[in-house]
Amino acid sequence: MNVRRWSWLTLIGNDRFALKIVALAVALVLWATMLGRKDITVVHRMSLQFLINPSLELHSPRQREVEVEVAGTRMALKRFNAVAPVFPVDLGELGPGNHNVRLDAGTLNLPVGLKVVGIRPQMLALSLRRSSERHAQ
Repeated sequence: MNVRRWSWLTLIGNDRFALKIVALAVALVLWATMLGRKDITVVHRMSLQFLINPSLELHSPRQREVEVEVAGTRMALKRFNAVAPVFPVDLGELGPGNHNVRLDAGTLNLPVGLKVVGIRPQMLALSLRRSSERHAQ
């Protein structure tokens, strides 16, 4: 009865041992990559930054902050948190009067790997008036 004993020396001497090590390394790299790719969703409160025609002024903004829900990788969220994010609202095309403005996620400067999932509120009610009207009253 010839019983073959397995030991580390016979395992290392096996010509498939190197292939097993390479397969293990590839599996670990894939596992680490997939683990880092999991998207995280976070809600940020952002201050509104109104971009207005110089001849106009904002009279009655009821909202000064919005909640923006973003999703992405951990690294992208860290880069996003590193800067004090503001939400720009371009009012340059609007004239005096009352307006309902839809907030557009395209105006945000997001790091690669982040996407906007939602904005609350999506619409802003505001009033613009000419700058000279304030001084005349």
